[in-house]
Amino acid sequence: MGKLITNAGPATPRGAMASDGARSRPPSRSSPPASSPLPWPGRGRGWGLDMAAKGKPLQVGDTFACYTILAVLSDAPKSNYRRYLAKAECCGREIERNELVFKKAQKAGATRCHRCAQRAANPAKRADYAIGEQFGPVRILGRGESFRMWRVVWECCGKESELAQHYLSVLRVREAQGRTAVCLPCSIQRSRLLPQDRPPRPSRSKAALAASRGLGAPIRQPRTLIKPLVTPIAAELPTGIVSAAIAWPRPGRVQCGT
Repeated sequence: MGKLITNAGPATPRGAMASDGARSRPPSRSSPPASSPLPWPGRGRGWGLDMAAKGKPLQVGDTFACYTILAVLSDAPKSNYRRYLAKAECCGREIERNELVFKKAQKAGATRCHRCAQRAANPAKRADYAIGEQFGPVRILGRGESFRMWRVVWECCGKESELAQHYLSVLRVREAQGRTAVCLPCSIQRSRLLPQDRPPRPSRSKAALAASRGLGAPIRQPRTLIKPLVTPIAAELPTGIVSAAIAWPRPGRVQCGT
């Protein structure tokens, strides 16, 4: 019988190895081909690093919706971790945001920043304070140096200070509940006084009840302490009254065996 001839190429002698030291295998998807100049987009651990960056970083002066890039704060391969300093054209405020916020604003066609958009959407809920307005024990003099800070004067001592905007509403609520607040120096000074020397203040329970009925908060009257009668030993007492210092046995004491 004749031998079966296949188109398998030249035969390799038994026991001989290939020239590269290993058997030839088809290229896998986890390793790049030798002739490919680009990184292989496979599942290998070290081959996907160059493909992590999505898009070019933003440049100083670029405009996205209502934001203008002023500076690059942190650069990273991924766009989600890049942070920039931008200026909002609607109010002129400088903010720090990542690249994703600017791209979303440009995609949505935003013309105002988030804070200005909220103020325009809720004009009735916006807190608007006027100079001279009273908030409990303080009166507004003007805006402070920082954002949402107000210069006020305290009625307790006439001292001027800066308070946060949300604390003014807290003072107004406490005044309605009958809990009049004072500044820190006056609070420390009052804590050092004796109970009978402290100024009267409204009762909390009565003030809450009066506020629910639309009435004014009643003032708690101070208690009048009864001072003990102190007399010297040689003092002349009325008939029938003996001084406790010289009385024996002491008044109210029960003698044993009697």
